[in-house]
Amino acid sequence: MPKKILIVDDYELNLNLIEEILSEQNYNLFFARNGAQAIKTIEQNHDINIILMDIKMPEIDGFKATKIIREKNKEVVIIAQTAYAMNYEKQKILSSGFNDYITKPIIDTELIELIEKY
Repeated sequence: MPKKILIVDDYELNLNLIEEILSEQNYNLFFARNGAQAIKTIEQNHDINIILMDIKMPEIDGFKATKIIREKNKEVVIIAQTAYAMNYEKQKILSSGFNDYITKPIIDTELIELIEKY
């Protein structure tokens, strides 16, 4: 059964890039433009396996959305997408309920390897 992946990003170019990278794989893709939409999508689709969560977004950011999702779903894999690659940022991400992270700009082979890891 193909993995179901929710891509959460407020920037159209990032959504399109990730969609292009993953469309060649056998994944079912869902999209959200902010944390509030991500929470709603997860509530309506309990079988999503992986969330690619942007950190900086309007309305509800990636940290808060992850906290809310984790309260209801401890099993889903949440991978942060971030432009911040400093060590203290990595630690903050990993201690905030994310399973992993990928830095922007996203490299297609790294993203696919990371998804396949889970």
